[in-house]
Amino acid sequence: MTGKVVLATHPEEDEAEPKRNEMTPGDFAFVPAWTEHQLLNESDETAVLVVIRSGPHPTVVNLTEWGGPEAKPARPER
Repeated sequence: MTGKVVLATHPEEDEAEPKRNEMTPGDFAFVPAWTEHQLLNESDETAVLVVIRSGPHPTVVNLTEWGGPEAKPARPER
């Protein structure tokens, strides 16, 4: 199984294409803090990923698109 880690290269440049990095079992990827990224599994096989974030309260910000605004969390139903 292979997967991909897609990383923003130059967020300040509108035309910069994200870099796609192939991953295979046993690989690891370091994603610097505040770097836009996406994990992809484009196969029919199940992928198992281990994600480690540091700090007492890691920050996760979901975006609407590359370089786009933050996605607003859905309001819980009452």
